[in-house]
Amino acid sequence: AKLAWVLAKLQIKDKARELWTALSKEAARKICSSGRFIDISMTAWAFAKVGLAERVLFGQLATAALTCTDLPPHTIANLVWAFAKSGNHNPPLFDMLAGRAIENFREFDRQSVSNTVWAYATLDVCHEELFAVFAAYTVESQLWRNFS
Repeated sequence: AKLAWVLAKLQIKDKARELWTALSKEAARKICSSGRFIDISMTAWAFAKVGLAERVLFGQLATAALTCTDLPPHTIANLVWAFAKSGNHNPPLFDMLAGRAIENFREFDRQSVSNTVWAYATLDVCHEELFAVFAAYTVESQLWRNFS
């Protein structure tokens, strides 16, 4: 997960196609069975960032994420961003993550709220309860003052 993240951050794609293919296979084998939501989220983010988000890999990442219990807000935001950026819509995953976001909405910072709402909107996923909770939270906490 970390190697994929670094490659994506450095925008290394075309000169490392074989490495990305190997990372995809390794992610499917290791990361999806690790149960570590941060690794799943980082992997999805990296592949989406460089435009190599294969449906099969993202399906496996979604299935693995559905079994995770430790879901920090920034990793929820990064995972839904990656799915939206790559056009990989997974309704069961988005429903589960919306539920977790609603349960822990006060832990979301400005960027996580923004990325999460953007992802749902980008994929035309209308989760009214999530949007209502985030809207109320953004006003109540005055997070809106920090949006640019």
